[in-house]
Amino acid sequence: MKEEDFYPKIKECLERDYGYVCNNPFAKWKKWQKGFLKAGIGGETEGLISDIIAIDRPKGFWHNKDIEIIAIEVKPIFEHYKTIHLQQAKSAAIFAHRCYFAAPRKFTDSEKELATKVGVGLLSYDSNKNKVDIVIPAPRNNPDRSFVEHLLYNFEFRKCVICGGWWNYKFFKETKLPSTCSYSAIHKLLGDKSDKKFTVYLCDRCINKIGLLLRKRFPEIRKFDSNSKKIIKLQKTVYTLQREISSLNDKCVKLRKNLR
Repeated sequence: MKEEDFYPKIKECLERDYGYVCNNPFAKWKKWQKGFLKAGIGGETEGLISDIIAIDRPKGFWHNKDIEIIAIEVKPIFEHYKTIHLQQAKSAAIFAHRCYFAAPRKFTDSEKELATKVGVGLLSYDSNKNKVDIVIPAPRNNPDRSFVEHLLYNFEFRKCVICGGWWNYKFFKETKLPSTCSYSAIHKLLGDKSDKKFTVYLCDRCINKIGLLLRKRFPEIRKFDSNSKKIIKLQKTVYTLQREISSLNDKCVKLRKNLR
């Protein structure tokens, strides 16, 4: 089997047996819907790319800021795995909290010692049982925070600017669950009409806390709660009518040109 043939199989085992998040089914890019394969920082030719990337999901993942990125380098069966192979896995330490080297066979004692020396974990894939075993747990790295956030944003996860928790904001939109996310553009909040835009995201917990604090500090805000939904509906209706009027105006202009 080719090296690429092992990617989806190992990914499936990591999701099934270890509860890792290895894809985003609601991403715009179909590549991330299938899995975080051949992903990393930069392009595939010049950037730092891992064969598989997984996200360790602790309890309360959607509001947890302490998630970990797991980078996995996969190789087919070689007689001996050398330092250069393991260092290739370790190069992902710049954006991954833990780095693993995976292969479809058992590792020798010398290979285990080498992995410990390089600072990577080992994953052994058994094709007969379709199972991945952690032979050596990977030590924790100290990746660059900006690279970690860049990678997670690339996978279409979002970070709350108040609590720092991460979540897949499109999951809630597609499944029509109660809103657990919101976002606002700072330039609009500040009344800045320039072209510069910077969007920040707030999770539902922080929004609710802010709302409670405001209601306690300003009791008169409660009077507007019942009417807020009606106002939003009216705004949407006005926006729809404006679009229809604009479309009709365009059609009228075309008709006039044709009549001439």
